[in-house]
Amino acid sequence: MKASGAAGNGEFFPQWADEAAKANVETLWSAGQVDLEAVIAADPDLIVVASTGNDSAIDNLADFQDIAPTIVVDYGGESWKDLTLQLGKATGMTQEAQETIDQFNAHVAKVKEQIKIPEGETNIVSFNGPGDNNPIGRAGGPHAELLTELGFTIEDPDPSWHNQAKLRNDFVWASYKNLTKLKADTTFILSQDNEGAQKFVKDPTLANLPSVKNGQVYGLGKSSFRIDYFSATEIVNGVLENFNA
Repeated sequence: MKASGAAGNGEFFPQWADEAAKANVETLWSAGQVDLEAVIAADPDLIVVASTGNDSAIDNLADFQDIAPTIVVDYGGESWKDLTLQLGKATGMTQEAQETIDQFNAHVAKVKEQIKIPEGETNIVSFNGPGDNNPIGRAGGPHAELLTELGFTIEDPDPSWHNQAKLRNDFVWASYKNLTKLKADTTFILSQDNEGAQKFVKDPTLANLPSVKNGQVYGLGKSSFRIDYFSATEIVNGVLENFNA
């Protein structure tokens, strides 16, 4: 990779920032911005555009196609493994992509044998509190898929809670009040470690949630909001630490 857009703070996501630095990947812009001249200067052989999310530059798709071959990926609707194979095929690295997936699958299988899963269902919440959306992971989303591979059973949020124009495959963007309707015995909080997850636990409105009453609220990891090989590995290792039998 020669260059990439960055997060809103102008930096690469921490789970792979070190790898980007080793590979001398250039930062083209922060999320929400597009600099076509910077793309031209990078002289890419291939451009990859996300179809959704704050970092999506899909509105400039035609501009990118005029510069170099361009593909569109949906990281909200596909697993990171599917995306890895898609990118592997596009870059002529299909074998390397499959080897990465096989290595990860072996790690998941090993961890699954080492953990004891709590009884009941599990939900996944990006907790922002009152006055804001609180995305809840859907059963078909990448976070749910990964936790299911480890043995968890996912509580699927009601799609009618979604308050954006287009229903997504990965999250239901729910209002704060809908969090009180969750029923799972265990909750994972996105983008937080166990310490950060305590904000959810200490919220008085959520005190009667089964997961809070059970004392089974855990951080899924500070880099867990977006699933890729690096963050997925961090999530699996965190689950091992929390549920090691």
